[in-house]
Amino acid sequence: MLKNLRLSKTRIIYIICFFLFCLIDQRVKTGSGLDGWIETFRYLAGAVMALLILSHYHLNDVLKQKIPCFLWSLVCVIGGVAFVFKGQSLIWFMNARIAFLVSVFLMGIAVICTATAFLKAKKRPKLNYKAGLLWLVMMILMIVSRSEYLWPLAYLVMFGCFYLTDYSAEEQKDMFHGMSEGIVLAFFLMQGWCFVFRPYDAVRYVGVYHNCNMNALFYLLVLAAVFTKILYVYRHNCAKWMKIFWFAGAGVVLSFIFMTISRTAWFVTAIMILVAIVYMCRMNNSVKWFKCVIRTVAVLVCCFVLMFPLVFGAVRYLPPMFHHPIWFFGEWSEEKVHSWDKWDSEKFVSLEKLMTTSVGRVAAVFEGLSETKPAPEEGPRLEVEGVNVAENPDENAAESQKREVTQGQQQAYDEAYAAGYAL
Repeated sequence: MLKNLRLSKTRIIYIICFFLFCLIDQRVKTGSGLDGWIETFRYLAGAVMALLILSHYHLNDVLKQKIPCFLWSLVCVIGGVAFVFKGQSLIWFMNARIAFLVSVFLMGIAVICTATAFLKAKKRPKLNYKAGLLWLVMMILMIVSRSEYLWPLAYLVMFGCFYLTDYSAEEQKDMFHGMSEGIVLAFFLMQGWCFVFRPYDAVRYVGVYHNCNMNALFYLLVLAAVFTKILYVYRHNCAKWMKIFWFAGAGVVLSFIFMTISRTAWFVTAIMILVAIVYMCRMNNSVKWFKCVIRTVAVLVCCFVLMFPLVFGAVRYLPPMFHHPIWFFGEWSEEKVHSWDKWDSEKFVSLEKLMTTSVGRVAAVFEGLSETKPAPEEGPRLEVEGVNVAENPDENAAESQKREVTQGQQQAYDEAYAAGYAL
């Protein structure tokens, strides 16, 4: 049990890296786009990926490659100075240019170390070559596609070096734990920040994002990390308190996912629970499948029922204690909770409103499946480069059907379509 709690240097590095990945995701999705911080954090993902790769190598491994590393450093220093001060036409914001330069420099060192170990020292990991070949073909197709995006090339370099790094069994184990623990650490810190600065004034809980669906995606990532930990403690028959801790954590995350009222997230959650139950039943051969499924579902339901009041109470009543709401770009409005609003203001979302909205969204799914809506009457169609676009039918359908598209109208639609406007 104590072995599972040890923190090696590489494990700490992995925890920090995956925490930074979560932070980068949050900042990229909530930035304003007016100050360059979206691009800055996006480019810093390359630096974090380089740290994951370089953590495998010792400092002596880098120093042995004196000539390549020196030449690469020289290029980055000379070219980097010119790029930072004169590269505004390529990347507008200076902070983004600095982040891009740091990522390129660190990733270049990682490429040198990976190429030396793979080609010269013959240190090659065990790979699934069929899957690797398929991945390589897909990446190449994205690079040469019409999109002209550069990120597929960057991903090819980053993940190519990552997959070609010969991590030891101990390093792989540390990465396994570091990944899940880094994600859980990000959840604790970000959600704790929300308990202080993000009052619950939108029915579909947005948390540390400004969109409930983005928030639900983050919670799904956390739930996957928690289920991974649950499967690990069961496989290795860890202490009972660890099982209780992670199952209680699953109840907490399930409560947050419920509060987002994201039907897609609910559906994915059900699939994740099903997969986790299958793996747990396969690990526990001494118990019949039916009994294992019923027992696991019952435990998860109990954890959800016990944790939901705590989660809702924290989300609803902790932020008013600090009275310092923080909004992201485009969120401010009069309907939001402000520092002068009382703790029992009507702007806060009540439990009744949350449950009513949740039930209503579920009912809407079944109503949509059961109802057969009549086909709407079609008005005249405009031909736009082979695309038929129907006008909105007006009250006098008979007169609308008699209308003909004039040459001026057709030309206006064609120009709008060529300019990229949705019709």
